[in-house]
Amino acid sequence: MRKFDKSMFKSKSFTVVDGALRLKVTPSDGWYCVEGLDIKGLVTQGRSIEEAIYMAHDAAELLADARAEMAAEKVAERKARAKAGKSAPKRRQTRRQTVKA
Repeated sequence: MRKFDKSMFKSKSFTVVDGALRLKVTPSDGWYCVEGLDIKGLVTQGRSIEEAIYMAHDAAELLADARAEMAAEKVAERKARAKAGKSAPKRRQTRRQTVKA
């Protein structure tokens, strides 16, 4: 992994692209806050840039696993509801649907 030197970065925040993730890195009081630019909800931090990027990869993996698990639970819930004979809640008709031209 490439070593980063603080003198390389003069702006308040910068973007790091490592092939797998695009990250916005913001230094703050000896810490580096990292936000995923392509993954909504990905926010983590580290004491060094390398640690922050490592943490971002770990967080991205955990976030993907959690989202996949939530999606599987929704599918299972829908199947259980359909099996029990309970369909999805009926949508309320709008005025436009009831009036025929």
